[in-house]
Order: sequence, then structure tokens, then C-alpha cells
Amino acid sequence: MGYETIIYEKKNGVGKIILNRPDKLNAMNFQMVDELVDALDGIDIDDEVRAVIITGAGRAFCSGAELTELGARPSPFDSINFMRSFVERLIIAVRSLEKPVIAAVNGYALGIGCGLALACDIRIASEKAVFSERFVRIGIMPGDGDTYMLPLLVGLGRASELLFTGDDIEGREAERIGLVNKCVPEDKLQEEAEALAQRLAQGATRAIAATKNALNRRIIPQLKEELEYVALQQTLLFQTEDHNEALKAIKEKRKPIFKGK
Repeated sequence: MGYETIIYEKKNGVGKIILNRPDKLNAMNFQMVDELVDALDGIDIDDEVRAVIITGAGRAFCSGAELTELGARPSPFDSINFMRSFVERLIIAVRSLEKPVIAAVNGYALGIGCGLALACDIRIASEKAVFSERFVRIGIMPGDGDTYMLPLLVGLGRASELLFTGDDIEGREAERIGLVNKCVPEDKLQEEAEALAQRLAQGATRAIAATKNALNRRIIPQLKEELEYVALQQTLLFQTEDHNEALKAIKEKRKPIFKGK
């Protein structure tokens, strides 16, 4: 199919997905989720593709979910279905792909953008990359499985700090704490990602797939359970005064005043 929010390229055994809403800092909307999942489904059955890169156009990897989509939730009763259709199916599609997936994080990776990067097998970041679990800043929690994935990468204490504060982490610091495998200069990012993808694509890909499946035997069931739990929690948090105050503050371009309600 023809895509409008992503670009898909295939060359020498490597499939490359480029998030392509640079004017919106690649903010994710329903159409982008649909197109990403469709591209991943196609990659899954394409024997010519042996490794995958996900990156962003412009100065962002993905700046998070488009808030207008969040505000379009029809009712509290549909919030769980919203989380499942918008977040869960994307994260599981990335994580369950048998082929190795490399996130080439070229800039902002915020909210669901950070979750997308964490769902990949390997992360290479530009020095200009910025990671942040900003959910707490709008009175909600991560709904993308990061409460499970982040501690696996950086440990419980560091993950708790990042999730509770919503602080930004730049590329070099992300490398230091183990959030990314490698941080490189901005002009070397795509070269590094493509070199690694080529190495994996030319490797024993059946053995790589079996190894990834072995890792996923425990990760995917627990990740799915976590995604279901956080979807339920988000349903409650979406209705809180703090979250509504945060959305109001965004529109009014001011700092929110949280009351813990």
C-alpha cells in the first residue's frame, strides 16, 4: 500500500521504516500506527528482508502521540480500546517480529516515541537524541510497556527515577546508563545503523530469529500483561483532575498545577 505518514525502503536485505511527519516532529497518530503495523506485517512475510531499521525524518525520531488524537477519545468506556488500538498493537508488532529491529534515534524520542525505541532490539542514538518518559507531566503514566521494558535496560532504580520525574535524557547519557547500545555523532547515525543492519542481514538469520524468540518467550507474555494493566490504569488517569488540568495548561501555554486528584 502507499503510505502517507511513513516511508518504507528495502535494500540489500534491510527494510527501513522512516517516520515521516517532520513538520509535526513525527508525532504519532492513528494513521501512522496503522501504516507502521502494515509495514511490519509485510516485513514479517518478506523473506528478502532480514533486518529492520526504524528512524525518523527531520529532527525527531517521534515526539509522542498527537494530543489531538488523545483528546478525541469518545468516552471513558472506550479508553481501553483506544490504548489497545493505538499503543499495544504497535509495541507487540515491533517486539514480536522475528527479524532484528534497530532503532536509529535521530532526535526527540518522547512518550510513545521512547516506547517504540525501547520495543526495538537494539538502539543507536545520535548525540542530539533526547529520550523522555513525559507521561507524568500530563498526569498519566506510560501506556506503552515502558514500565516493563525500561527496568530491563537501566535497572529498577534508574527506571523509577526517569518514570517518576519525566526528565529528559540526552544521547550520551542514554548510552552511559544503558538505555541505548551506542551513541554516535549526528552525521554518522544512519551509517552506523545501516552497517549493523547489514551485518545482521548477512548473518545466520534463522539462528538470530530463534534467539529472539527465546528472549521473547518471557518478555512478550509479561509485556502483554503489563500493557493490559496500564491500559486499565490509564482509563482511570484519563479522568483525573490532574490530567484535565495538564491538557488545559497545554492549551493555555502555562505550567500545570497538580493537586493529586
